[in-house]
Amino acid sequence: MDVKPNVPNKAKITEDLILSLCIARRISPAALEKLAVRLSHLEAVLDAQTDTGNQHAHI
Repeated sequence: MDVKPNVPNKAKITEDLILSLCIARRISPAALEKLAVRLSHLEAVLDAQTDTGNQHAHI
């Protein structure tokens, strides 16, 4: 596998985008934490649906 040094991967680019949006929109760490909790709950619902046979694409 050829990996160039200092080349960001998709996850790093996504994290940087999220941080940029938080800064630009002045989203506080507390507000971001609330969003993380909402995302966690959504993932739990999607996982429960998968367990009952309903397939979904994870976020």
